[in-house]
Amino acid sequence: MKINPYTYTYYHIYKLMGKTSDFGWFGVAQYWRASVVLIVLSLWVIGGGLAFIASLFKWDLSTQHPFEAAFITGVFGAIFNYFLFHRNDNGKKIISMYEKLPKRTNCIGGLLVLLGVLLCSWLVIESFQMYGEVAKKLK
Repeated sequence: MKINPYTYTYYHIYKLMGKTSDFGWFGVAQYWRASVVLIVLSLWVIGGGLAFIASLFKWDLSTQHPFEAAFITGVFGAIFNYFLFHRNDNGKKIISMYEKLPKRTNCIGGLLVLLGVLLCSWLVIESFQMYGEVAKKLK
């Protein structure tokens, strides 16, 4: 079985959301909350990657409307996740597919997903710090 990193990350976020409160939305919220967290992680990677590349090449990333850029990217992420996970209950099929993996594989995969999330967090923090130093020199 081939493991897609994006859907496997969704699976582990889904499992994590199962251990938290559902805020009275019952079980369906678990699928949507996992999707929203995955969109936020994607925005972190995109934003952090852009800031990292901009700091390497000394590009100016200042924009008049940074919220709009993040909002549009988030909307595209939501549309992508809808078609990948929520349309025709694909999320349930993906979850059941990964549930069939051996427990050891899922434990190792969970650690790799955690490591990936921590690396994404580090990328965001470090890249914006690097870009901030470059932006000071550009002005």
